[in-house]
Amino acid sequence: MKMTSKFYLFLLSFLTILSLAGIPAPTGSAIPVTGLSSLSIIANATSPSVQSAKESASNSQLASIKIENVFDLPVVQQPSANSGYVSTRNNTLTQFGLASSYGSIGILAHNYLAGKYFSSLSSGEVITLTFADGTTKNYTISSIKQYQALTPDSQYSKFVDLNDYSKILSSSNLFMDTFGLSDALVLQTCITKNGNSSWGRLFVIAYAS
Repeated sequence: MKMTSKFYLFLLSFLTILSLAGIPAPTGSAIPVTGLSSLSIIANATSPSVQSAKESASNSQLASIKIENVFDLPVVQQPSANSGYVSTRNNTLTQFGLASSYGSIGILAHNYLAGKYFSSLSSGEVITLTFADGTTKNYTISSIKQYQALTPDSQYSKFVDLNDYSKILSSSNLFMDTFGLSDALVLQTCITKNGNSSWGRLFVIAYAS
């Protein structure tokens, strides 16, 4: 009887482990955390070295972004397989690699670093992109979108549209409404509120002009 009880206990434990191992990872497109959080610290634990950045550079990659009388900042690339990476260097922007797969140019910055400039931008301002080969391209800001993150430190949070509080989007829906816009330039940072630097997300959307 004791052996039978131990066997069933072992079997139950084994099945529990199997069920936990089978739990799928969050699905859908992630929205990087661009405020100060434990998640962003983990995502930034491995930053690209200068040498690896040079080796991976191509003529089509961004070198810098300029907005007259606002900023003129360099752009770095994310390390491979780390779509949550956002540079923690002062006055440095990060190109969001996943956005390129959807035909847009995504730019990330923490709101306590270079992202602090994004909140001062407005529709009609011109953004000049300079690529690695020296060519430039202008974009004009067409809209600015703001969302509250219901789970601030999560890349897979649901989001409330601050222009329509009845509208709640998944991370995938928000990704498609921003970085999923073909031929768009999208600047993202976080919104600070109630002492939480990752309370919400700010997106500045521009198109070639």
